[in-house]
Amino acid sequence: MKRKQTIISFVFLIIVLCNLNLGVFFPKNIIAKVSLERNNLKSSEEPLWHFHTEDSITNVDISSNGKYLVATEGFDLNRIYLFEKSSSIPVWNYSTSGELNCIAISDNANYIVGGTDDNKVHCLENASNIPIWSYLAESKVNYVAISLNGSFVAAGSSSNYITQNDLYLFNTTNIVDPHLWDRNPSAILEAIDMSGHGEYLVAGFSDYYVYVYNNIGNELWNFQTGHYVNDVAISSDGNYIIAGTSWDDHNVYLFNTTDTSNPLLWQYNAGEEIYSLAISNNGSYIAAGTEWGKILLFNPLDSSPLWTYNAKGDIYSLDFSANGKYLVVGDTEGYLLLFEASKSKPIGSFKVTGSVRSVAISSDGDYIVAGCLHEGLYLFSRENFPPAQDSEDAVISFGNYFLLIMSIAMISLVVITKIKRK
Repeated sequence: MKRKQTIISFVFLIIVLCNLNLGVFFPKNIIAKVSLERNNLKSSEEPLWHFHTEDSITNVDISSNGKYLVATEGFDLNRIYLFEKSSSIPVWNYSTSGELNCIAISDNANYIVGGTDDNKVHCLENASNIPIWSYLAESKVNYVAISLNGSFVAAGSSSNYITQNDLYLFNTTNIVDPHLWDRNPSAILEAIDMSGHGEYLVAGFSDYYVYVYNNIGNELWNFQTGHYVNDVAISSDGNYIIAGTSWDDHNVYLFNTTDTSNPLLWQYNAGEEIYSLAISNNGSYIAAGTEWGKILLFNPLDSSPLWTYNAKGDIYSLDFSANGKYLVVGDTEGYLLLFEASKSKPIGSFKVTGSVRSVAISSDGDYIVAGCLHEGLYLFSRENFPPAQDSEDAVISFGNYFLLIMSIAMISLVVITKIKRK
């Protein structure tokens, strides 16, 4: 009886020590994961609000001061929503006849533009849900961009028929005939962007080329990359352009916009397909997200990343505050991450049930918006964004966790055997 009590006491002691000191039975990586769930957050760490939709929020954008935000609802319900930051009740919504693929709002929040699967560009003013104009493109409109003051709108239409892939520029305020020009380099259009004042437009195509135009439609230069151009971005001041490629190229390219003879500054092979890109207003920071969740941060002076971070899911969307101090990232595993550019680990993290499809941050970095599949729209203030857990405290991998359990079991077995022999 005494021997049996000794054995029981010994096993109980092992369990207690594991829980208190090693975190084996309740490892900190599990605790950290649970603590990211919404129902465990402190009230001061909740979103400002959550707008739940019948469908998914597929695209979001936010005005410079964070006062207004826009979102598209698809895939079955096709609506553009305008919100004020003070309420989750929309100011208005506008239903389109085709699936919405993209959305943008001017920095001053005066104009909103969206593109649809039924080949239309819709431009609306903040004050009304009735478009001031709509334009019928050659094919479905997958990409839009708008200048800071809303004077210019760029749009990109895509089709498997290469003759129906066009880059468009519009004069927002000319409601009778907004179309200024369009260009077709005879390849499938994959991505577009426009500088802050609309001086430059950049487009990436399936023929591996990046094309750059000025706002009167002149091609300034083109550059052949190593594969399909998945994404492009241009700094607001127009000085820098970045492009990211797919398949076996996997490169981030940095260009000098105004150097028409030799625009390439550097390229970096990320080892994974580049899904998304972002650049701060003055080009001081560049970010890239990959198909397997890698986040890379660069400055324009060096092709080597300042840091990399491995998220849990694919990175479809990321965005900088105007000065590049803050970076917000969303992944397909439902994590919304907030970084300070100077730090390689997130300062904030929030977990949703569905995939984070689109993110945006206000120019001053004070407000963050995220659109999610099957879960709706979230608005956060940076001050109350849920803090990230310190993953280096004691994140025990499954392999190490298993080995630790087995080691303890073997030690216990040896001790028990010796006790029985006495």
